[in-house]
Amino acid sequence: MITSFSRTIRRFLAAALSIAAAALLTGSVAKAQDMATITVPAGSIEFNVTDVTKNTPASNNPQTLGFTGATFTGGDNSVQFLLSAGGQYFSAGTGNGSILSSIVQWKGTATSGTGTVTTSSLNWPNAVVVYTGTGTQGGANIWFRLKGPITGISAGTYSLTVTWKVQGT
Repeated sequence: MITSFSRTIRRFLAAALSIAAAALLTGSVAKAQDMATITVPAGSIEFNVTDVTKNTPASNNPQTLGFTGATFTGGDNSVQFLLSAGGQYFSAGTGNGSILSSIVQWKGTATSGTGTVTTSSLNWPNAVVVYTGTGTQGGANIWFRLKGPITGISAGTYSLTVTWKVQGT
């Protein structure tokens, strides 16, 4: 009985070694992943436009994002937060008309760790880098605005659906 068990183990080990060797030859080796605890804002930016001739700050400013407990592998050494608009235009809640998502701009301040806020505007359908942080933790407060004057709309509330993407770089 022990002999049979021993042969079974030898066959199993031989098969396992063959699979491992095949994986090494084809380059399909599992790699460790970058890890961090991530905080991102809600999936929308709200605006209450009272004067279409002026810049309008988002009513849910500032929006806070961040990461803690980051561990990096495979050459990565930072965490990037990217933002993309849910569409080329966004429509009114109580106002009339559509607004180009590309007139949404932001500025920000790093609040912890070492990081940089990229001042920019949305570029639908592309994701745009908002913040890059290095080290084990970092974060930022982001203030959004609609760049005025805004044509083709009336005063009212507007909401832009957005998607946050976080990646190691």
